[in-house]
Amino acid sequence: MKLDDELIYPTSFEKDKDEVRYTFVSEGKKNITKLLVFTLIDEHDSKPIYNVGLVDLLGGKANSTNNMGDDKVHSNNGDAFKVFTTLGFIIEDFFEKYPIAILYVTGSDEDEDFVTTCRATCNRKCKEACKNRGKRMRGYLSMIQRNLSRINNDFQLRGRLATGEHFEEYRIGEEYTELLAQKKP
Repeated sequence: MKLDDELIYPTSFEKDKDEVRYTFVSEGKKNITKLLVFTLIDEHDSKPIYNVGLVDLLGGKANSTNNMGDDKVHSNNGDAFKVFTTLGFIIEDFFEKYPIAILYVTGSDEDEDFVTTCRATCNRKCKEACKNRGKRMRGYLSMIQRNLSRINNDFQLRGRLATGEHFEEYRIGEEYTELLAQKKP
């Protein structure tokens, strides 16, 4: 995908045996170094499966192996469109380099540990369900739904509901907690 430079942030690329990293700087209310990490987690039918994680780097250092990043923060930097456009560009670049890969995506705010931490620090004092749980995935799903016709041209998406045992073909409007994506042949 060729995009106008004003729509995406410049990125850097690095890889090692089990991890691929793209770094860019979000230039909104402040400059925040972000890292999109693809970590090899499994293999299915001889295709590598990579977990995808977006983190804000602490101290601006691109080293995900020593816990310098935060994948739970919502930076609200005022540049969400440009960040998501950059993420789309990165994912397309990743698939150009690794065309048989399968991507696994879930929000870092889906698990019970997140809810426990959120309840201890949140000002909202949610009575029943934590309103912040799943917020990151809802953002991803919203961007996917806005761009679904273009995404469907190049990628196969499958989703799993919180109550589901299996991944299903992606359907608009479902609140998936996990996604799989792969390039169409």
